[in-house]
Amino acid sequence: RALADGASELVLTRAEALRPPREWWISEWAEGRIVIPGEAGTARPGPLSWEGYEYLREPLDTLSPQHPARRTALLGGAQTGKTQIGVVATLFYSAEVPRPWLVALPSIDEVGKYNRDKWQCLVDATPELRRKIRPVTSRDEQGSTNTYKRFSGGRGGFVNAGSAKGLQLVSATLIVLEESPNWVTDGG
Repeated sequence: RALADGASELVLTRAEALRPPREWWISEWAEGRIVIPGEAGTARPGPLSWEGYEYLREPLDTLSPQHPARRTALLGGAQTGKTQIGVVATLFYSAEVPRPWLVALPSIDEVGKYNRDKWQCLVDATPELRRKIRPVTSRDEQGSTNTYKRFSGGRGGFVNAGSAKGLQLVSATLIVLEESPNWVTDGG
């Protein structure tokens, strides 16, 4: 009897592993799952909720794999949550549907701030993300760094858009261009 139960469990486990992944809309996947800590500079720490920010769902969902859009542009006022769209989308492509991504920022200083204040603090506060995204390590080349994130099935990176060097030899499913009016580009 115990052997039969064990065999049944094995068959169910394998069947679950072979089942195609659910086609989540990114906003649906993120709500209640991602934890936003107080140090992220939010007035509403805790599990992510779109209440009061419903206007962010549509542009975020255009970045979902099943959406027909191939390019999404967003223009809006300052401090309205637009950065959260890129953060949540890159977390989705790191944890749920692993694919390579890239976030381009106006300067190397902005790269550090984005990782520290917007991205890594959400990973650290969310158990599921901590399990799926390799931790930042200084000596292990298999780990993540402050600018390069590793996860099973993909990798992501934060680059300085002001230098073409950071964009060389990079392929990505998702590219987020943050604060593009503030970019200073190389003259070459």
